[in-house]
Amino acid sequence: MTTEDPRATRADDAPAKVSFFELNPKKIGRKRLIRTLAFALLIVCVSVTPLWRLGWYLPIYSAKCFFPTFDTRHRPRAAWHWVDGREIRLYAGPGVDAGRTREVAAGVRAMVEDIGLDFTVKVLPLPDDIRAAYDASLEPFTIRGERVQALDFGKLESRLIELRAGDPHADLLISRAPLSGRMTWWAHGMASFTSGVGVFNEANLSFHLGKHETGHLLGYLFHDDLPLFVLGYPWEGLPGRRDTLMVLLSTNDDLSPRARDALRYFWRGLEARSGKTFLR
Repeated sequence: MTTEDPRATRADDAPAKVSFFELNPKKIGRKRLIRTLAFALLIVCVSVTPLWRLGWYLPIYSAKCFFPTFDTRHRPRAAWHWVDGREIRLYAGPGVDAGRTREVAAGVRAMVEDIGLDFTVKVLPLPDDIRAAYDASLEPFTIRGERVQALDFGKLESRLIELRAGDPHADLLISRAPLSGRMTWWAHGMASFTSGVGVFNEANLSFHLGKHETGHLLGYLFHDDLPLFVLGYPWEGLPGRRDTLMVLLSTNDDLSPRARDALRYFWRGLEARSGKTFLR
């Protein structure tokens, strides 16, 4: 006759393993949740030069760049492959003087040159299909109590990525309409590496805006206030007082050392993973 040790733990009684991607705080547990939040806070607050460079090379900081973009039928597409064409196209949107493209194009080219990318920047007449995509992405929106036609950036992305079949490139558009959305109506522009789409508001056009938004188009998802500090670079000043290109509403046209390194290592990593050459 055998007796079972009451102290033995049966497999059925063992605590269930919690997935790394579990989002339910009750299942995660207080200690693990605190550790996770502390680690996330540390990443947001501080980094050091070697880890900062590695995080862009792998990619860690830029993981969102390679997320799918959904087309108008809600099908996921790897729209970031626009980079394979090594071409950025700039258009003056409906009602915009074509001459307004010059200062923006100069900013776009300056960013491409600063990073050292072997990309071509073209200023082209607005094609009919892109105009139709733009018009279809306008929607009524209230800004400071006034009802206006505003541009839904997400809808524009969905439409433009469908027009690129067999012709990979990025599309930048100067828009007379402001951006819609509670978090974006005030923005002077917006650009995404993930979709290869960018918009500049006509009322705020400048060389600076062209260069800043192209920084986002080419993979720099951050502004220069996050992480708060990256140790190993020259003192950048306190976050609220910085004035570099990739700070919101800055006046400086120069890339900070942290942003330049981020972009260079981002593209080096992409070259290593894809086996393709993008840098000169």
